[in-house]
Amino acid sequence: MRADFRFGAADGLMVIVCLLWALGTVVGKGLIGDGPGVFRPTVFNELRFLIATPALFLMLAASGSPLTIRREHVPGMLFVSIGGMFFFMVLFITGLSLTSAANTGIIMGAIPLVILVVSVARGVDRPSFRLAAGILMGMAGVLVMNWQNGAPAFNRGDLLILASGLCWAVYAVWGERFLKVYQPLLATAWIFLFLTIAYLPLFLWEVPRQEWGSITAAGWLGLVFSALGPLLAANSLYYVAIGRIGPARSGIYINLEPVFTVMLAALFLGEHIAVRQIAGLAVVLMGVAMARLPERNTEPGPVQPGSGQQ
Repeated sequence: MRADFRFGAADGLMVIVCLLWALGTVVGKGLIGDGPGVFRPTVFNELRFLIATPALFLMLAASGSPLTIRREHVPGMLFVSIGGMFFFMVLFITGLSLTSAANTGIIMGAIPLVILVVSVARGVDRPSFRLAAGILMGMAGVLVMNWQNGAPAFNRGDLLILASGLCWAVYAVWGERFLKVYQPLLATAWIFLFLTIAYLPLFLWEVPRQEWGSITAAGWLGLVFSALGPLLAANSLYYVAIGRIGPARSGIYINLEPVFTVMLAALFLGEHIAVRQIAGLAVVLMGVAMARLPERNTEPGPVQPGSGQQ
């Protein structure tokens, strides 16, 4: 029997989530750098977490939810926070400062494939022909995006974004087990807390080079939006949507994020979108779709944490 698919409120939430994540990439690209009038990358990231982390705990307290985690889970949370999210954030924000927002969005569109690779390596998912074909197609799309003068031409920023994807996969695969034990927002709050503490040395190292007086009111507003919108609200709405329509249907909408990013980068940053970028994005999305096609007589894979990378 054909499944009844009706676009409802939760579907609309997922569209908003992807739009917020895309805006996070575009806004972040416009606010970070090494000169006057912008935030240094590490300063920008730490300030966002100093805003978002207390806000998460306040949300949990206001809802009457528990605020603590069990002591035996602290080492695992630390591994997910440092080995996954911390290195993801360092590589992602540095890579974003060195490449275009459009390239970043397209490469991040291949992250579900990286997560599948790590899941298979860890034994969470089983290898299959469709999975292998989808991963190869997705990687081919990234190559198409960077193909110039008859050869791949990756810049440093693109390579850092690719490397950050592996760190995100570590966060997603190893962090998934905590979503079975704790409310997703509680697990995220503690991961953010550990991340905020880990970021402090880098933040303090870069603070003396930050030109605070050159940051405009619009720059500060952009920072607050980046913390409360793409980082806090998008992740919260993502988990609400998963609770209503499930991870499989929610995952369909994740593919909108790179599309929105490319469009917004052209609209707000004036980035020129080349034909090879559009072709690369199309191939990446086809690879993701192929890899996510269910095999016959197989059980669905585990629920992975949401993006939240912006």
